[in-house]
Amino acid sequence: MLTTINEENLEIYTKIWARFNEAGDGYELTIADNGPGIKDSLKKNLLSIERRSGGVGILQCVQIASKYGGAFEIHDRIAGSPEMGAKFRLWLPKVHV
Repeated sequence: MLTTINEENLEIYTKIWARFNEAGDGYELTIADNGPGIKDSLKKNLLSIERRSGGVGILQCVQIASKYGGAFEIHDRIAGSPEMGAKFRLWLPKVHV
């Protein structure tokens, strides 16, 4: 995911934030940037396994989330302002052994 974020923003100064924490009955990894963002119309295509319009990292996140009952989402870093950057969220449920 970090490679995808960085490749899209080569000509601007980009900050990247990563956070890992407990979220309800699972764990979430959130990665955000202050790049040009992702248009709403493209977000849906990036998450589609069939269309494969996203990078390999995004495809792997979608597949891992699907396989283990989690979720992978793409949002605006600042809600309603896609030009202010993107936020990627991978959530996986806790496993009780």
